Amino acid sequence: MGLLLLIPVPDGFLNFATIQAQEEESSTPVYLFHNCSGGNTTAYSTFQLNLWTLLSSLTSNAVSSTGFYNTTVIEANPSNSVFGLFTCRGDVPPQLCQQCVINATQRLRS
Repeated sequence: MGLLLLIPVPDGFLNFATIQAQEEESSTPVYLFHNCSGGNTTAYSTFQLNLWTLLSSLTSNAVSSTGFYNTTVIEANPSNSVFGLFTCRGDVPPQLCQQCVINATQRLRS
């Protein structure tokens, strides 16, 4: 309900994390679901470093965001390019939106 983060991986499947925003700003966001392609990346590969760059960009832009942000890290080799976005419902307070983005990006890093 609060956030949908989509990041296509090289083999065409989507990774996504959905976190539901609670009505109360003080409550902890509830993790709902994720779906991963099952593919692996090599530690510190170009793709993984690009993914970390993208996740950092999403997190830092959640601070001053209007509830939507998208970004891309493009490489000459398309299999190393990553695309990501977040969007929050209009009735979700900015602080809760930011926390949802932070939680989702942390889960995707692990």
